[in-house]
Amino acid sequence: MIAEPFRKDVFRFIKVRKFDKKALEQDWQASAAYHFDDPKITAWIESGGNVGIRGGDGNAIILDIDASDRIFDKNIQLPASTTWETRPGRQQRLYICDDWDQVAKFVGKEKDQ
Repeated sequence: MIAEPFRKDVFRFIKVRKFDKKALEQDWQASAAYHFDDPKITAWIESGGNVGIRGGDGNAIILDIDASDRIFDKNIQLPASTTWETRPGRQQRLYICDDWDQVAKFVGKEKDQ
């Protein structure tokens, strides 16, 4: 089941390989991205499948931190967020950002690049 804070019409979910972050289905950018209550994603979760939140939908930004020492040792201050551990010492954080100009300045990319 998708956790309550993410049960919003603006988010889309993709099937993800077990113990991985890669999308299981080819067309995850379009047709293989599911609403939280879509029977396909519900059945996938109930069978033990893993899911990911597709970034960009609902202004979601997913920050993947594989080397936390590179961020935290440089005293980069990140705001509070929903955070989950993907593997020991690695984490992902979810942010909602309505100001894409600020994001572009921070990461050096425009939306959808």
